[in-house]
Amino acid sequence: MLKKKKRGRYTGVAVNKIIYPHVAESILKEGKADFVAMGRASTADPQFPNKVKEGRLDEIIFCIGCRQGCQWRIAQQDLFPVW
Repeated sequence: MLKKKKRGRYTGVAVNKIIYPHVAESILKEGKADFVAMGRASTADPQFPNKVKEGRLDEIIFCIGCRQGCQWRIAQQDLFPVW
């Protein structure tokens, strides 16, 4: 259920293949959404949020939309390996 904010609008979530940190950040800064769902990014690289937070952008494994590698990892239940 969406909760109405004090400004009179509802809480919004941006979705749909948002895979780059700078895109997510601009969506939030411009007020286009209150949250950004980054499912593909997190599936391609489970450490995505940590790498962004730590400034290790050059180490991120980005989703290329091939529907190959992540599907295999999901089938093998190997999404979040224990390090």
